[in-house]
Amino acid sequence: MLKIRIWLIMLILCCCASGAEAQWLRMEGFAKAKRKSLAPDQIVKDKQAALLDLITDQTGFAVKAQGKTDAEVEEGEGLITVKLPHKTDFITIEHPEFGQLNWKVPGGKVLKKKKHYRAKLVCIDKDFKLNKQWLLLRIDPQNAV
Repeated sequence: MLKIRIWLIMLILCCCASGAEAQWLRMEGFAKAKRKSLAPDQIVKDKQAALLDLITDQTGFAVKAQGKTDAEVEEGEGLITVKLPHKTDFITIEHPEFGQLNWKVPGGKVLKKKKHYRAKLVCIDKDFKLNKQWLLLRIDPQNAV
């Protein structure tokens, strides 16, 4: 009877865990964009909004400032530039394939107008495969067939 209860509990836990998904989007390397001395006009600034460059190979993202206001998104080669309102402290990034990411500005800071920021948006491939798989079977001699 005890074995049946244990198997039933394990079955319920496996069913609950199978519905869980990993986070497919992740933000890395957030920093203020810096100007190179040889190219002073490389960093564009906007007087009304904060600019955030998201470095990614994917397209089709929708961004909301503070989770409510739709932000203007410009797609370029290898990056997406997002215009965000003054004093934005978190954004919601949505993608039809990779899902949604709620990202808060690190360090409790806010994104200010007239400033330019950069971050890397990592999209994890859903076809994740393990490099090595191991299986350990323990069989009691009395239960062996």
